[in-house]
Amino acid sequence: MAGTRFKVSDESVNDAGFRILTEGIDFTSFIKNPVMLWRHERYDSRLLPIGRWENLKIENGALTAEAVLDEFDPFAKQIKSKVDQGFINACSIGIQVLEVSMDPELMLPGQTRGTVTKCVLLEISLVDIPGNKNSVRLYKDDKIIALSAGEDNAIIPIINKHQIKMKSIALKLGLPENATEEQILQEIAVLQNEKQALAAENLELKNKETIALKARAEELVNEAIAACRITADKKESFVKLALSDYESTKALLEAIQPVKRPTEMVQRKPVSLSTEPKSWDDLVKLGRKELERVKLEQPELYRNLYREKYKREVNI
Repeated sequence: MAGTRFKVSDESVNDAGFRILTEGIDFTSFIKNPVMLWRHERYDSRLLPIGRWENLKIENGALTAEAVLDEFDPFAKQIKSKVDQGFINACSIGIQVLEVSMDPELMLPGQTRGTVTKCVLLEISLVDIPGNKNSVRLYKDDKIIALSAGEDNAIIPIINKHQIKMKSIALKLGLPENATEEQILQEIAVLQNEKQALAAENLELKNKETIALKARAEELVNEAIAACRITADKKESFVKLALSDYESTKALLEAIQPVKRPTEMVQRKPVSLSTEPKSWDDLVKLGRKELERVKLEQPELYRNLYREKYKREVNI
């Protein structure tokens, strides 16, 4: 006969400050003798098992079971009436702890003791007040034990929050979990020095990039001035524009039609060796027409003057 299904255990933190991983509960032996007790009491000769548990299963991270109470036991019959009417809705497990982890990755908010990762299910009791320190009963040598400030802490140790924090920090730093506080501080100092060095290097690179970009922008605008696309009084405005968007500024300048100077209307004599410009600035002063002529007829001179001015090669 199917009974009421109870959530026997989940992975939340109980009032004793620890929690139990559901997958770590071994109930293979329990199902051979699935006794139900009342509030974990079994040492009083007047309190016999009041029923049994059936159909244990794990669902949604919790262990659940169906409660079947002994209707021929007067006390159990009273409990069944309370269950059927919804006055009793809770149960509690009695376990023997096998393994406890202090791994910070398994800790939940409010947890003050370790996490039980493996245990053996010994009994399940119906209880009237769930969630208290006796909501989970611990057994040792077939006797009920209580978590106190004494030696029983070895079963489910109290969490040393400082040690847990240091362990977590050590692992984040790539150090062994048992690294000392001094080793952790040394590693932090190394990382801080590396951070400062990277910040200084990054600043230097940004400064170099800014200088290079400004030189490139000025070169673009100077060429536009030399080609009579803009006048010299517009230089500062176009340099600022090129610093914010170089490619758009370049396209804009290339779209501006060069303006012929009055002096360019007069036919110039070919540049002879005696009047050959000595610098790029001298060549620019001769005007756009002469600039184009030297570029076409004396490409090597054009390249040399450009290289001397801008410290890089030019494609003709």
